[in-house]
Amino acid sequence: MNIQSNRVSYYGSYNTSFKGSIPAKFLEIIPDTKVCKNLKKIDKISIQEYVNFKTHRLGITAEDIAELSKYGEGEDFLLASYELLTRKMGFSSEIRPALYCLPINVKTPMAYSPMQNIIIVDPEQCNNFNNTQIFSALRHELQHYVQNTQILRHETLAPKAIDVMVEKYTDSQRSAVVNLIENNLVDEMATSGQLTLEQLEFFNKARTLLANKDMDGFNNLFTHISASYREQLQALTAKITHNLGVIKADSCLTPKIQKAFEEFQNVGYYKQDGNIDYRKYLDTYIENDALQKQTYAEFEFSQEPCFMKFMKNSIENVFNDNKNKQVLDELGFEQAK
Repeated sequence: MNIQSNRVSYYGSYNTSFKGSIPAKFLEIIPDTKVCKNLKKIDKISIQEYVNFKTHRLGITAEDIAELSKYGEGEDFLLASYELLTRKMGFSSEIRPALYCLPINVKTPMAYSPMQNIIIVDPEQCNNFNNTQIFSALRHELQHYVQNTQILRHETLAPKAIDVMVEKYTDSQRSAVVNLIENNLVDEMATSGQLTLEQLEFFNKARTLLANKDMDGFNNLFTHISASYREQLQALTAKITHNLGVIKADSCLTPKIQKAFEEFQNVGYYKQDGNIDYRKYLDTYIENDALQKQTYAEFEFSQEPCFMKFMKNSIENVFNDNKNKQVLDELGFEQAK
């Protein structure tokens, strides 16, 4: 999704009920404060986030940023950021999600796929963002990976999650095959050399079964695909558990992991045009969790010495940027005059 809009929605979550000038509303003094006199709303938010975000620290140093700067912009910077972030987060090459550069059919420069355990990066959409935004967005997607690994490491949720993911993956493969056949793309792919003989044979069987309306036979074609995917998931789960350990059912993390599991099954904040419904987006635990990590990664990347000053400047900049008008309107804000 649009990284800047990501930030707008996050800061907008503090209060979407008022109309009026922003940041003027954030600069209002909170009446009758006992500890700090003349405390502004923006100060309160910054203090709250300072307390909340202390656990998000990765320990990005000035030396780390200097090393990243050697890679300029684009793919080299992205790969170097990926190496740095996964190392700081303690993920070995054995378990970290792979990066794939592919077009994304919704308006987001990056996306994590739990079913495939990969991070997809859309190069064309990423061209619109600077290094700070790319770095922090990558941290956002890696947090979705963390959420998924917690599910797969969980003592009681992991088996359920694997069943759900196998079912969804198989459904997605069936839908993809039907789509290719109905749109007469199989022969075109075969002619251009995109299909092996084995794959072409599979598609021809599928096409015949669909033509004969033999749905049982068609669904049976995917039995091997489902079994193979289940084996992949179980192997990934074993690697993750070996590296990171099992999360017990009575862990204090269980309610959040349960919430993430439910939301991963029902991600419902994309509109038909590929844009984000930001009100629904802000109702999800998985996105708020990832947004917090994204914001702190941006702070660490900036090397700003004071987090509260960083937060205040970020809030003011977001709400004063005309490029954010669409999201501000959707969240019920009236932009600063």
